[in-house]
Amino acid sequence: MIKSSDSYNDKNYEIVRGELKQSDNWLVYSYKSKLGDCEVQYSPRRVIVSRKGEVPAVIDIDLDKNTDFFYATKEIRKKFTVVGENIEKDEKTGKLEFSYKIYDNGIEINKITISIKNY
Repeated sequence: MIKSSDSYNDKNYEIVRGELKQSDNWLVYSYKSKLGDCEVQYSPRRVIVSRKGEVPAVIDIDLDKNTDFFYATKEIRKKFTVVGENIEKDEKTGKLEFSYKIYDNGIEINKITISIKNY
């Protein structure tokens, strides 16, 4: 199950089936969603979200440094800055939650929170 919300009060909820595996120092969750083939790589200070589909994306949420995010569609091609805010994993429930802010030329344009729970 994946839930997301942003600073514009857009909320999404999707039940997906995925595969959870350990790879070196990363916990990797791969799944198919309405947005395409996705993968979330988790470590305690960093999460990388990769999506292949109509609008491919790689978002690197790092609590120790700002990262670049390239957004490309037919209408727009733009580079944004991602600032990681929070990464939490609840070992008892298996829930992973992380949040980050997206900046365009130093101006905050969105804050996104994503929660993933594997059943």
